[in-house]
Amino acid sequence: MRPAARDVLEALLTAGGPCDGLSIARAAHRRSATAYPILAALEDCGWVRSHWRDEPSCASDARCRVYRLTASGFASAPWLLAP
Repeated sequence: MRPAARDVLEALLTAGGPCDGLSIARAAHRRSATAYPILAALEDCGWVRSHWRDEPSCASDARCRVYRLTASGFASAPWLLAP
């Protein structure tokens, strides 16, 4: 697993619940242009689910996409992040 993907997956795992993409990128210490394609790839493989949130509670105070690990992603993440 590439370091950027590892960082994004770790940020999702430690978030403890649904989190907007910008917050995930910040927690992973990655640019959003790096984090969003990784989130899309994780969603394509079924490890992440997302939905749109219109509430101003997102990091950008605008409409944002909120991500969370699925049961499959949660089960796979520790194994993938192990040294």
